[in-house]
Amino acid sequence: MATPAFGAKHVPAFLRPHGLHRTLVPTCLALAGALLASGAQAYKVGDTVEPAVLERLGISAGKVTVVDFFAEWCASCRKELPLISAVSTRSNQKKVEFVGVDTDTDLAAGEAFQKELRAKNALNFRVVNDPEQSVVRKFKPRGYPALYIIKDGKITHEHLGALPNVDAVIERDLKALGV
Repeated sequence: MATPAFGAKHVPAFLRPHGLHRTLVPTCLALAGALLASGAQAYKVGDTVEPAVLERLGISAGKVTVVDFFAEWCASCRKELPLISAVSTRSNQKKVEFVGVDTDTDLAAGEAFQKELRAKNALNFRVVNDPEQSVVRKFKPRGYPALYIIKDGKITHEHLGALPNVDAVIERDLKALGV
């Protein structure tokens, strides 16, 4: 009997390269590569947003768009939405539009949350409900609240997580874009 290669006797049989592992590992690597190549990555600053996503959000050509992802369960979102609404009111609506994306999977809970906010004048911009998560899957925010600014179909700014002065941050970003 031949002596196994150095250390081979210490490698569990299921990890040794044979049969299934010769095809399974390359298949898994190919699948991972395909997922990455198919847009499995999150949008980041500088990326062009897919036309279908722009259409789903109702983003108008020629305007800068502030897109805010929020959900009923997000305590920080409750704090930021009134500030974002105030910026929306102060902004030049011919040049800037605001779009909310409610990512609640329970549509009724999301709509009730929006109704509650509107009653308090804490939400004054258009909202796209995304209970099926089709939009959020494209952006893949790493935290909530998540805010993106889009100009000419490209993401120019991204802010993830709670910002106590989100209104000032948005106004600074819009000013940098000349609007």
